[in-house]
Amino acid sequence: MNTDGKELTNLETKLTQLEIATEKSKTLLSSGKRVAIKRHLDALQTTANEANECRRTVEAFKITNKEELSEIKKWNDDLDLKFEPADAAIQNLEHFLAEAKKAEKFVTHEEELKHEMILQEKRMEMQAELSSASSSAPKHQKECKESKRFVPRGCVYCGDLNHKAVQCEKVSDVGERKKILARKGLCFNCATKPHRAADCTSKSACSQCGKRHHSSICDQAKHASGDKKLMTDGGSGEGIFPIVVIKVNGLTCRALIDSGAGSSYASAQLISALVIKPSEIKDQQIDMLLTSRKAKVEQYDATITSYDGRHEMMTRLNKVDKSELLFIENPEYEKLIKRYQHLNAVHIDDHDTKSQLPIHVILGS
Repeated sequence: MNTDGKELTNLETKLTQLEIATEKSKTLLSSGKRVAIKRHLDALQTTANEANECRRTVEAFKITNKEELSEIKKWNDDLDLKFEPADAAIQNLEHFLAEAKKAEKFVTHEEELKHEMILQEKRMEMQAELSSASSSAPKHQKECKESKRFVPRGCVYCGDLNHKAVQCEKVSDVGERKKILARKGLCFNCATKPHRAADCTSKSACSQCGKRHHSSICDQAKHASGDKKLMTDGGSGEGIFPIVVIKVNGLTCRALIDSGAGSSYASAQLISALVIKPSEIKDQQIDMLLTSRKAKVEQYDATITSYDGRHEMMTRLNKVDKSELLFIENPEYEKLIKRYQHLNAVHIDDHDTKSQLPIHVILGS
């Protein structure tokens, strides 16, 4: 009976702790402090479980002492009434945390979409400046004019209705033509519709070189006469993105150098591998189409080192909730260096043979 009395005392102590914790739940929910609420929920559940274990022990003693089952049932019913407020508090806390998680996912989705839009704009700007962006195709169909529905009307470059894009003399520079296509969001294959070159259904090829890009942006003739291609592999005309192999706090990854970006970014996968805490969490306004809202952006201070270790700098990285920021086609640097003598002195520390290379860091200016 002494043991029975001890267990009854333990049960009463746990029930008192449970009552105190239940009352505290109301104050915490009003504060909206997510971390404190999660910690309190864990403590409340632990206390409820411990109280229930004491209850089962005392119940076992009652059965062993051959107390009436009706008395034991009444005793349990009375205890249920004491547990009910705690059960309700636990449900309220779990509901609050679930709703908070939904809201966080919504904000994260908006941040990802915003970042995707920024990256897409940067890609288009870079592709417009490269000698042949994103493996283009088809023969010129009809010229387009910028609008919601791009209806072919006149020359897409100067707007003249009396000639085709391939015949345009007002805008004859290939690089300038690509900039116009990129600015209007038109396909580099057909130059008439607002879709990506990879999605173009046209089967036509360039009338000058036979490759898949629009005839009006073919630079083969000019290249033959002495014009140089800027930032291309010199053969296929495909652009080489400014990608470098770096080390972030000692971890090796690839970075895209984007001098037009005002900040630097890192993938969630890289941040997770670094096992570091954010240096700052800022409230930042996210502009999304017709609306805007504030969201929390995690920023991390990290040491960026060149692959050979000769250069080093401190950089603040904004976390983007994506496993990789983007993928690029493998330019196969070793083959390019062997193919062209003027690149013999170039050393590239990237020997990956995969067709697609992941980018985990974007270094802004």
